[in-house]
Amino acid sequence: MECPKCQHENPPKAKFCLECGTKLERLCPACSEPLPDSAKFCLECGHDLSQAAKPSQPTSPSPTSAEGERRQATVLFSDLSGYTDMNEKLDPEEVEGFMSRIKAEAVTIVESYGGSVNQFVGDEVLALFGIPTAHKDDPVRAVRAALELHEMVRAVSPELEARLGRPIRFHTGINTGLIVTNRRDDRDGRIGITGDTVNTGARLKALAPDDAIVVSPHTHRWIADEFATEALAAAVLKGKAAPITPYRIVGALGAGQAAAHAFAGRQAELRQFQGAVDACVESRRGQSILVRGEPGIGKTRLTGEFQRLAAAIGFAVHTGLVLDFGAGKGRDAIRTLVQSLLALPPNAEPEERQAAVQRALGEESIEAEQEAYLNDLLEVPQPEELRAVYDAMDNETRNRRKRETVSRLISALSGRQPLLLVVEDIHWADGVTLAHLAELAATVAESPALLAMTTRVQGDPVDRAWRQSVRDAPLMTIDLGPLRPEEAAAMAQAYLEVTAQTAQRCVERAEGNPLFLEQLLLGAEETAETGILGSVQSIVLARVDHLAEGDKEALRAASVLGQRFSLEALEQLIGEPNYDCAPLLANGLIRTQGPEFLFAHALVREGVYDSLLLTRRKALHETAAEWFAERDVELRAAHLDAAGHPDAAQAYLAAAQAQTTKFHFEPALSLAERGLLLAREEGERFSLTCFR
Repeated sequence: MECPKCQHENPPKAKFCLECGTKLERLCPACSEPLPDSAKFCLECGHDLSQAAKPSQPTSPSPTSAEGERRQATVLFSDLSGYTDMNEKLDPEEVEGFMSRIKAEAVTIVESYGGSVNQFVGDEVLALFGIPTAHKDDPVRAVRAALELHEMVRAVSPELEARLGRPIRFHTGINTGLIVTNRRDDRDGRIGITGDTVNTGARLKALAPDDAIVVSPHTHRWIADEFATEALAAAVLKGKAAPITPYRIVGALGAGQAAAHAFAGRQAELRQFQGAVDACVESRRGQSILVRGEPGIGKTRLTGEFQRLAAAIGFAVHTGLVLDFGAGKGRDAIRTLVQSLLALPPNAEPEERQAAVQRALGEESIEAEQEAYLNDLLEVPQPEELRAVYDAMDNETRNRRKRETVSRLISALSGRQPLLLVVEDIHWADGVTLAHLAELAATVAESPALLAMTTRVQGDPVDRAWRQSVRDAPLMTIDLGPLRPEEAAAMAQAYLEVTAQTAQRCVERAEGNPLFLEQLLLGAEETAETGILGSVQSIVLARVDHLAEGDKEALRAASVLGQRFSLEALEQLIGEPNYDCAPLLANGLIRTQGPEFLFAHALVREGVYDSLLLTRRKALHETAAEWFAERDVELRAAHLDAAGHPDAAQAYLAAAQAQTTKFHFEPALSLAERGLLLAREEGERFSLTCFR
């Protein structure tokens, strides 16, 4: 028997809850009259008990998340006006019977919208949407549940209202935002929750008049297309530095009343690219193309289409990716591009790289005097006869010659077959990489080759100075907006297992964001009947929530390793030497890239990473630092930094020293300066200052 207070499952004949001591009784769902176990009809009201469905139990928290998570979620507080009058004027058993019915109905309503009743405190209902399972439209679900809760109370309370001489009504506050869960301490509820989001939700409830639903501005952004609202007077809430404007729910919007969204297309952009390809083939001269847009807007998807179109007419396609974290040594965008140009696999052995250098020399792709620079780009040790000369060069000369070597390689190879070079996420590029890209832009302008780059709007490095450095080489900029509905519908048609009706719902909910739409379609099978997924983190977590527990932990650990990770490193972090990434691949969360894995999108990695509690995140970064200690000193330093470890400054010094042995002074300087920012001890500051 389930305890009505704490939901603990007790043995069939238990009279009191083993967990909290509450007396256990079978109650009529219509009038809350205590009943014997054998009763088929209520002895008080005659209700047919065979028709009474037992309210479903709140979804049990994920056992692997006992330490908690950081999640975007929606919290609902509903409080019963008139409860004090009931206790003053009615018999306590009568009040208890009425409240038991209210609580049972509340559980049924909240769970029917995918939420969970986390706690009953007297006459207050605390419900969560997005914990433990996320959906795209958790804020919308919360408002719909609140409307039904209010309707339910109005339906069951007329008799008591007549006796009390006053209405009995719910009043509700709803807020959406970051919530930290703690499932180790459930003394006050099934899931411990903390955060400003929770506090604000409770205070919004206090602002709500009887039978009113009040939502925060953040919640309002997500529900404005579904519900009519009215702004209330700005209110100063306890603990808030500035007043906020709450919104009262007026009612659901009818068909055709939802706010329209602005959409931009892709066909014009494809025609622009096709024009650039045609001109390149005809004139044997190329240009650079910058694809710019917000995260998730489809930059990668569009450049993928560029690659397909170019390959179809005979272009050789080579790609590089600028990573914000987790790149590892030898994996920067330019080195990756050079390896691809020379047909080397990502983790080529030293002998393979050496052979590629000699092959490039033999085929006259590069000149003999450029061998040392190609060795550097491919991480090949310098031969004895080149080492002294290379060591004697100043750093600017060395970097300039490496850029010239890459330029020479592209010029030679494009003469045999036109090239498309794609470098993604240049908003994370450092100065050395940007200088290489400027050289590439100037090179393709004089060769049968195209350079396509992607960047976010925020942090776009292609400024006036960069444009001037490309020596007037042509640059086409494509700014992306949301997909048009017909283009989103065409994208949805590729998912054959999704019904037309579900696909249309996904298209409507995605609002033109390709990442949203892709994840919605991937989750359509699980959510076709219950709703559709939402905000970026909620989309990601909704996919994660359907994974097995071991796979969830693996994905969280992978997010700590960075955008790119190896299976070997992941196995070390999770302590499973034979882990299989197949479930993560099948769910579209990661993809393969040679022998390694890459998150399907930077936002997927960020959504998973942000869900980790800071303590857990720190512990994983420390474990990763131990793993990289003998493998990659730079990544060791970065992980110690992310963990807030006191050894981070010294690790940055070691990493900077390692870079200088390769004459990579710009990254060495950057590492040393980061170490100085973290240095706590006088000796560390002295060593780093002298090194800088």
